[in-house]
Amino acid sequence: MSKVLVVDGDLTARTVLAATLARAGFEVRTAATLREAREAILEERITLLLLELELPDGHGLDLLREIRGAGVRAVVVTSMHQHAYLARSRSLGAVDYVTKPFSPRELVERLRSLATAA
Repeated sequence: MSKVLVVDGDLTARTVLAATLARAGFEVRTAATLREAREAILEERITLLLLELELPDGHGLDLLREIRGAGVRAVVVTSMHQHAYLARSRSLGAVDYVTKPFSPRELVERLRSLATAA
């Protein structure tokens, strides 16, 4: 199964997402900051990225810009509902955009679909 990096500054959200994905059979790594996310992407073979846009040390759009073309499929999972963020995320290479709150089951299904399409 794919290795997923969950990047979210909120400990509860990060923990719940990681546990949900692990139960679904994904190999999961977590990061609370852009710095931690960058390190994980460099050190491990991350294939899927779940990315909150608002992080303690910067904006997730910066990370999308940096990893564009690196073979990591990014899904933005955020509470930011503005269309401008959806459009910008897609233009920077995000393959999906999920707004909080969301159905964990639906998210797992979306990720499975992305993992098999890769």
